[in-house]
Amino acid sequence: MDSPAGGALPGHQPGGRTGPEGPGGVAELPRRRPGLVRLSRDDQWKTFWFAGYGVWDHPNCLRCPHTATVLRAIPGLTTAFFSILGPGKRLPPHYGPYRGVLRHHLALMVPEPATASGIRVGGEVRHWEQGRSLLFDDTYEHEAWNEGDTDRVVGLISHDAPEPHRHVGRTSL
Repeated sequence: MDSPAGGALPGHQPGGRTGPEGPGGVAELPRRRPGLVRLSRDDQWKTFWFAGYGVWDHPNCLRCPHTATVLRAIPGLTTAFFSILGPGKRLPPHYGPYRGVLRHHLALMVPEPATASGIRVGGEVRHWEQGRSLLFDDTYEHEAWNEGDTDRVVGLISHDAPEPHRHVGRTSL
């Protein structure tokens, strides 16, 4: 489930900026969460979309040009957004809808201590580390939480899964 960030995001330099796109970071980004109400009914989980199944949010791409350039270079990208989990927020267990994609989480802002925020995928629990990635099949049940005092921000990227993965069941990985 762990993956070094540099291998999956060409041209991305983790840690070269403070939070998404530099000074001001996530606090200055408009927060949108289209269609995600079923996982969260409050404002403690927010998203900032770049792309969703072939449709690019051009105003958001203009606000974060470096991120948008990196994302456009990822082969097979299907979805990309910043996922912002506020302090004390827990997303309930859920499944992704389609096993043709893999989820990639790049940790951009992680509250201290590192164990304050985490994700469970199937029976495995992991904690984000600044500038590092987690890669997983979201058709396994998964949930995420932030018990820290600051926002947890990850770049959430979905991309096409390798061909053999598309034809196997949830328990094969």
